[in-house]
Amino acid sequence: MKRLSFALKDGGLKKVTEALVNASERGHPSAESIQQNFYQLINGRGLRPTIQPKQTLPKMPKATRGLSHYDQLLNEVNAE
Repeated sequence: MKRLSFALKDGGLKKVTEALVNASERGHPSAESIQQNFYQLINGRGLRPTIQPKQTLPKMPKATRGLSHYDQLLNEVNAE
């Protein structure tokens, strides 16, 4: 709530709304991302373009989540 009151005082409703829209267009907006967008707008820095890597990124194997890989390890240790 403090962030919103400071933002409204410093930039007005138009800039706060613009920051919210900008943050929303780039994913689920958090308070921090809205605040960062707001400060970029009021300090004249605008929005930064998305970085495009010069090289293609290597393909990575899909990460598995959970504890099943530990179960496999324990089964191998217990089998010995």
